[in-house]
Formats: sequence, structure tokens, C-alpha cells
Amino acid sequence: MNSLEKINNHRISLIGLQYDAGSSFLKGSADAPQFIREAFYSPSSNLWTELGIYLGKEGVFADAGDIACQSENPLSEIE
Repeated sequence: MNSLEKINNHRISLIGLQYDAGSSFLKGSADAPQFIREAFYSPSSNLWTELGIYLGKEGVFADAGDIACQSENPLSEIE
């Protein structure tokens, strides 16, 4: 199953965008997707939302991986 199929078959999807060329001061936001996933799956938290939705249930949440931007215009790669 490719990333687009994962997205279309779930209510909530996570897509990491590894891009920080637009940062004028500190670089590093391109590393954020990895750290967001680590926090999301941390044993110190759980997969329940404040609305009582369990993100671990089949068909609710999908991690579609990362998009590594190769150009100065990441929107063209996403679309």
C-alpha cells in the first residue's frame, strides 16, 4: 500500500515534511517529523484523543511517512 492509499483509507493521516530551507535563523525543522512520531508513540502517553477517539483502531490513523523536499518549492512536490 502506498502513502496515498494509506491517506485515503483513514480518518486522520500524518505526513512528515522534511524542509527547513525557508528558516532564516535556526535550522532543524526538517528533523521534526521524527521527533513528532517519537512523542506520539511515547510510552508516557496514549493513543486516545480528548474526544474519546482511539487512534490505534484500524482505519482511524495512518502514518504516511515523510516527504524529503529536494527543491526550494516544497509545495510543488506535495501537490
